[in-house]
Amino acid sequence: MQDEELIELLTGGDEGLAEKAFNVVYDRYKASAIRAAAYITKDAEDAADVVQDVFADLWQKRAKKEIDGNLGAYLNRAAQHRAMNMLNSGIKRKKRHFHHEEKYGMLSDQMLRQEKLKQLIEAVDKIAPEPYANAFKDSNIYGEEDQDVADKYNIPLRRVRYLTSKLTAKLRSIFNPK
Repeated sequence: MQDEELIELLTGGDEGLAEKAFNVVYDRYKASAIRAAAYITKDAEDAADVVQDVFADLWQKRAKKEIDGNLGAYLNRAAQHRAMNMLNSGIKRKKRHFHHEEKYGMLSDQMLRQEKLKQLIEAVDKIAPEPYANAFKDSNIYGEEDQDVADKYNIPLRRVRYLTSKLTAKLRSIFNPK
């Protein structure tokens, strides 16, 4: 049977004849369509899935399909287009997944740093009297200049640096015990 006859039977109103024509088309063009899809997907299993979708679409929309003569070329093009769409949607999905991991991975890192900072501040408050603890936090955690901290708390600059040295050593022993 020629392609024109198969198309006529597929798109005609007789369900029984359409089914027979579809089976002939499937047997005749399935392998070629899989090769066309596999050329794009580089994966035989994905190509077979794509071709299955192409033939399912052909069957479901057979009355509406407008196919010009060469059924094999039509099915191969349909398989290639569907394969490209499948790959493109997979790439978009991977990009969304990467963006999601990047966004929420950064949030979890940030939360971890905040938790460690909170523990550090609590430890400083426990091991040093209030004005010295505040001076240490301002200088070493909040990044103020030592001279500004000394002026703010009315502590000699040498004392601020000494506190920084001693409290840093004490915190190291707490957070990194040997």
